[in-house]
Amino acid sequence: MATPRLPVHQVLRAARREKGWTQARLAQEVKAREPSISIGQSAISMFELGDLQALSQDKVEAIARALGVDLAAAQREARRPPRPAPAPALRFCPNPECPTNTPVVIDGEVRLAPAMVRAQGPCRCSYCSEVLLASCPACRTPVAEGLFCRSIECGRPLVALPEGEAWSSLDAERASRQSVLLLTRARDYPASEAATDGTVEEQNDAPQKGDTGDDKAPPTKPE
Repeated sequence: MATPRLPVHQVLRAARREKGWTQARLAQEVKAREPSISIGQSAISMFELGDLQALSQDKVEAIARALGVDLAAAQREARRPPRPAPAPALRFCPNPECPTNTPVVIDGEVRLAPAMVRAQGPCRCSYCSEVLLASCPACRTPVAEGLFCRSIECGRPLVALPEGEAWSSLDAERASRQSVLLLTRARDYPASEAATDGTVEEQNDAPQKGDTGDDKAPPTKPE
């Protein structure tokens, strides 16, 4: 989704609000600066609501001067195409006890492999409610797929084991088998869900009780 650029009437409205002026105050300021120009509060209100015929060009320019807005620059900006929305960022749960972080053995050492998701904005993990991170907790380098920070200067694990806890390779293998089966590749999240949905998809390919995997219907008894 692209980020729209503000039209001139919205730029002037934003500038007025930033100064803390009411529409009546703005009309007074214009009159005080340029006595030959008289603008009513109702005309300003209609213009700010999108009725561009409510004010003549010279009155719009007078309002811009009173507010300190470069009207020509605002008009050029309004005609430019919308800015592209930022690409969704990879995020992970930093909680070492969250089931989305799966223990694995690398070179005889136990590490936690975070499950990555993609989101355009801040979101929480749906398993432990921790805020998902888009950068290394140690050096703030944006994350990439994997277990470690990609920065040459850092290279630390993205999710460290709990302090004082040591797992053997056998413990890690057992924990990995018992942990929730999660997708380790990134999943795209719509922008509208980014603020509220930090979930990671769950896989469950194991057959249910009484499920033989055969989709055929059972034979019927002859009449």
